[in-house]
Amino acid sequence: MAFLQSHLKAGVATLTCIGRLVRAMLVYYVTEIDSRLAAINSSTSSVDGDQTLVSSNTEVTRLLPDPSSTSAVDDHQTLVSNTELTRLLPDTCSTSSVNGYQRLRNNKTAVCDEGWTVFQQRFNGSVDFHRTWQEYKDGFGNMEGEFWLGLDKIHELTSGQNCMLKIKMTGFDAATAYAQYSSFAIDDESDNYRLHVSGFSGTAGDSLEYHNGMQFTTKDRDNDEYKCVTSSNHQNSLCDVTTDKHPGINCALYDGAGGGWWYNVCSYSKLNAEWGRSEGHNYNMIWVHWKGWSEAIKESTMMFKCE
Repeated sequence: MAFLQSHLKAGVATLTCIGRLVRAMLVYYVTEIDSRLAAINSSTSSVDGDQTLVSSNTEVTRLLPDPSSTSAVDDHQTLVSNTELTRLLPDTCSTSSVNGYQRLRNNKTAVCDEGWTVFQQRFNGSVDFHRTWQEYKDGFGNMEGEFWLGLDKIHELTSGQNCMLKIKMTGFDAATAYAQYSSFAIDDESDNYRLHVSGFSGTAGDSLEYHNGMQFTTKDRDNDEYKCVTSSNHQNSLCDVTTDKHPGINCALYDGAGGGWWYNVCSYSKLNAEWGRSEGHNYNMIWVHWKGWSEAIKESTMMFKCE
C-alpha cells in the first residue's frame, strides 16, 4: 500500500510539473505572437507591389512548436492553427483600433484612420500623381507615405455597401478643414468609375457636389464634360475639333498637371493635382469652397467607411 501511495504521489508531482511547463509555454507563445503581429502591422507596404511583405500566417507559424516533435508534453499541448491566428487580425479598418498601416485578414492590407479606410494620402509631393489611366486603376505610391489605393480596389471595397466619404485637408498656413459625405460609391471601369456622392457636412464647404455623377479622367483618358465651343469667336485654343476624338479640353492637362479626378467643366476640387504652393489660378491641389481658386492645399487624406 505504501508503495502504491508513493508512486501515486510521484505521478501527481510529475503531472503538476508538466502542467506548469505547458502553461509557461503557452504564455510564451501568446506573448511572442502578439509581439510579432504588432511588428507586422508596423511594417510598410508599396501599393504597386515594389516591396515584398511576409504574410502574417507565415510569421506566426514560426512561433508555434513543431507538430512532429516528440517532447514529453506533446499530448498536453494545443496547437493553434493558422486559421485561428488569422482571426486575431481585424477584418476591416472599421474593426481595427490601429491608425496607420494595418494587416487585415486574408492577407489584405490597409491604411486606417480612426476606423476609416484611407485611399488617398498626400502631404509632401514625394509621389507624382500625374499618372496614366492604368496607374490610377491599379494604384501607386507607398502606404507609409503618399499613395493612391487604386480605382478597382476602391470599387471592390465599397460596392454594394452603404459607405461614407471623409476628406481631411491642411493648408500651407497650417489651417485644417474637412468634408464628409453620408453616401459614397464609384462604378466599375465599364462606366469609367463614375462618382456618386451626397450628404455633405463639414467645415471645408462642398466642393465635390459639382463632380457628382462625373466619370474619372486622366491625362491619357478624357471623360470630362469640357467640350469645345464650335463658335469661331469662343473656341478655346486648346481644342482641335478636327483631330480630337472627344472634341474638348482634357481637364487633367488644363492649368498644369491636374492629375486624375472626376472632372466636370473642369473642377471645383482636384486633390490629385500637382503638389506645391499655388502657381496660378486653379493650378495645384484646390478645394474652392475652402481656399478659393488660387490657394493650394498642402495635405489631403481621402477615406471611406462602410456599414
